[in-house]
Amino acid sequence: MVSKINDYTLDDMDFLIFLTVGKEPCESPRVHRMVFLLSKILNMQTDFIVYKNGVYSETLAERLNSNSKMQLLTKSGKKFMLTDEGKEIYKEILEKLKEDKDKDDTQLVEILNELYKIPTEGLTKMINFLYFDGTFSDKNDKEKFNDRFKVERNGNDIIIDLS
Repeated sequence: MVSKINDYTLDDMDFLIFLTVGKEPCESPRVHRMVFLLSKILNMQTDFIVYKNGVYSETLAERLNSNSKMQLLTKSGKKFMLTDEGKEIYKEILEKLKEDKDKDDTQLVEILNELYKIPTEGLTKMINFLYFDGTFSDKNDKEKFNDRFKVERNGNDIIIDLS
């Protein structure tokens, strides 16, 4: 397979966008929440701000609406999706993560697969639980969250166990 990644100048934010919208098209709020969570998991610096119903990054919004990567990322209606060439790069990124001998990279793929299953509202609740006050508005939400993830806080570190 010929590598497509090297044909483009991609930074960390681009890779997070690819990992977020690679599997299926996403609306902007979901992209922001997924990229926020991935940036935290990977300990990447971002410019996210918190607001009542989620998180927002001006840099991410500009990137999503920029024409600079139109050959890789497009918008249809309210959803962002990868073009055919973008999907090839997404597959290449996933393969590299799966092949990597680093256990953290293979766990990232597992975490991604779990995050894809969570509705956007659930991602908001997860962000609130993990990074802010840790409260849930509904007892059932907390039980559903705890059934899927085992979360442990250790100072500023947050450990998510998927087993």
